[in-house]
Amino acid sequence: MLFATFVVGWALYLIVPDLPLTAALVFGAVVAPPDAVAATAVARRVGLPSRITTILQGESLLNDATAITAYRVALAAAVGEGATWAEGIGEFLVAAVGGVAVGLVLMAPIHWLRTHVKEALLKNTLSLLIPFVAYAVAEQVHASGVLAVVVVALYLGHRAWEVDFATRLQEDAVWKMVAFVLESSVFALIGLQLPVVLRGLGEYEGVLASWYAVAVFLVVVAARFVWVYPATFLPRLLSARVREREQSPTWRGPFVVAWAGMRGVVSLAIAFSIPLTLHDSEEPFPHRNLILFLTFTTVIGTLVVQGLTLPR
Repeated sequence: MLFATFVVGWALYLIVPDLPLTAALVFGAVVAPPDAVAATAVARRVGLPSRITTILQGESLLNDATAITAYRVALAAAVGEGATWAEGIGEFLVAAVGGVAVGLVLMAPIHWLRTHVKEALLKNTLSLLIPFVAYAVAEQVHASGVLAVVVVALYLGHRAWEVDFATRLQEDAVWKMVAFVLESSVFALIGLQLPVVLRGLGEYEGVLASWYAVAVFLVVVAARFVWVYPATFLPRLLSARVREREQSPTWRGPFVVAWAGMRGVVSLAIAFSIPLTLHDSEEPFPHRNLILFLTFTTVIGTLVVQGLTLPR
């Protein structure tokens, strides 16, 4: 995810004149996390191996949290709240490690509470409150609230079998509805904002904006291939233990994983949170409309091109 952030951000910095590097890295963090919803839906329909489906789901969960943390650091630098690159990297490490630590502290007490509450309705209410509690506690100590929520969620999901069946059945229906409403709302809000964004492209409208959209789409897709294949085969070349424990994959598995890197609602939601102005200033955020436009085209492009061809 961090690799995609820097590669895509640097590529946009090179092709767009007068775009600050910090603003380009904000865009890189926005479009870095893949959305596993569409990919896993296709994977189940075509009968992909469960290992690939699990990889797609797991990386999406962790990459979303990492992307939001990286976005927060890049945004602080872009709006004038960050001082140096070293401070930015330090802030990222503190936020990431702190978020994981808060999640580790909270996960066991929260699970104990879930298993000792008897009423299924109360357990479902608790499940809706848990993300907000974990997020708020982490933010109070200036850590990543998103990573704290992810750690707690992974633990609770792993121990879900200890919760009674009635609760799990209700939770599944409730969270499907919540996810559908939130994702639909984000797409609707971005769609409503798109005409304003298009009118605000200024000198970058028309053919030039289309060229940027195509170039960014190609970089996003290529960067994932550049990362997935070495990440798949290098550990097996360097570690005998990995070779003994896991069967060496063919080129096809990594190709499917790389091609399944569609972007989705998380990228749109992050882009929607980019402020209109810089910190303590009336100066507009540099190229905000262009960043929103490229986010929208990247999401639509990956969903249409990769999503429609993934089954084949």
